[in-house]
Amino acid sequence: MMVLVYFLIGTCFITLHVDGAAVPDKTDDDTAPRITKQPEYVLIYRDSLATSIDLECEAGNVPNPHYQWYKNYDTKFRIHLDPGTDRRYTFTKGRLTIRNPDVNVDPGDYRCVASNQYGSVISDPAKVEVAFLNKFDDRFRENVTGHLFGRFSIDCRVPLHYPDVEYTWYKDDLPLQDHIDVFPSQNGRLYFSYFMASGKFVCSVTMKKPKGGGFVPQTENSSDINVLFTRQGAHANHATSVIPIFPEELPAVFPYPPMKGEELKLECVALGRAKSYSWTKGDGGLPAKVRFEQYNRVLVIPDAKLEDSGLYTCTAHGPYFVTPGEYDNKKSFNLTVQAKPYFTQILKDEGVTEGSKVSWRCEAKGEPAPSYTWIKNEQIIRPIPGDIEIKDNVLTIHAAYKRRGGLYQCQAKNIHGSTYTSAQLRVSDTKVIG
Repeated sequence: MMVLVYFLIGTCFITLHVDGAAVPDKTDDDTAPRITKQPEYVLIYRDSLATSIDLECEAGNVPNPHYQWYKNYDTKFRIHLDPGTDRRYTFTKGRLTIRNPDVNVDPGDYRCVASNQYGSVISDPAKVEVAFLNKFDDRFRENVTGHLFGRFSIDCRVPLHYPDVEYTWYKDDLPLQDHIDVFPSQNGRLYFSYFMASGKFVCSVTMKKPKGGGFVPQTENSSDINVLFTRQGAHANHATSVIPIFPEELPAVFPYPPMKGEELKLECVALGRAKSYSWTKGDGGLPAKVRFEQYNRVLVIPDAKLEDSGLYTCTAHGPYFVTPGEYDNKKSFNLTVQAKPYFTQILKDEGVTEGSKVSWRCEAKGEPAPSYTWIKNEQIIRPIPGDIEIKDNVLTIHAAYKRRGGLYQCQAKNIHGSTYTSAQLRVSDTKVIG
């Protein structure tokens, strides 16, 4: 199974400082290409019989641009894809078709480059990855004994997989119903806060369907997990034995890492007879958009933003038969929403006369903070003392001559990916009189 993942978010802005220069007008016949359709991912099972995958790339506003495709463009292992040397590749204008995809050969980052005589532009990366869900290995699965107020959990022991999976638990062949004393976590564990009837449990995992995936998710089931609940060893003093205690691994956020734009779920469960749960963020209230699930043990943040980051505190309130607040317990979790870089303003074409000073500036947000690279016609721009100056996200051309004209791109990059914004610089020999 293979996953083609593409991420695109981007804008930028340019400031031009022109000393007494007339700015030439843009004409329709001297325009460099722009990427108007970026590749979108495709998901194919590892064991799928799919015969091909397509990566779409389109450059608009110019007639008949020339397209090229590269694999692992930003690395020393860059490969120029050539239908003449590998018949599995087919180019149809900007579309790349890979026939008979090979899970051992084809995974990697893919980019298209669109060119004409006025410049070249690079697309954002699109990733092809192998997606899979192995079968359970339950050869060493043992029966589990739980005690009254025993505060324990059972592990699904989910098999190796990619991407994420969703968990469903069954007891005696029926879906496990929501209950304040039982909590199914996305970490693969089923937590028990209190005594319940013994039974046979099964963990079922299903591959999550990504946006636009268009496939039937694969599901695998564990073998039976026999759980015997006993009152032996129960604590004599119920009031002290049921103090809510948090497992070391919770609270936690899912999916991880928490990414901008995703629906995030903060999980919290206390082992013991907690009667209710509540959440706070920092010293104030929670964002208005949040909602709660599973008896308030799950705080849901839809369409996560960077500003949703912060310190979240979960409070487990003690059981009904004790003084309110006497056995409350709380635990905090620091949420840092991460993001692939995205630009905050668009980049626009500009024109100057020869000898003018040009200053370009791009601004991007991301978590972690992005680094910047400047590119002209596919080539990384290097500083030239007295001529070209680069300070992170600012590019200065001290004297723009005809050879400085072309298509410029600012790349913002962090561990989650990269994105580009582009603009064309036209340099005219127009003179200013007076």
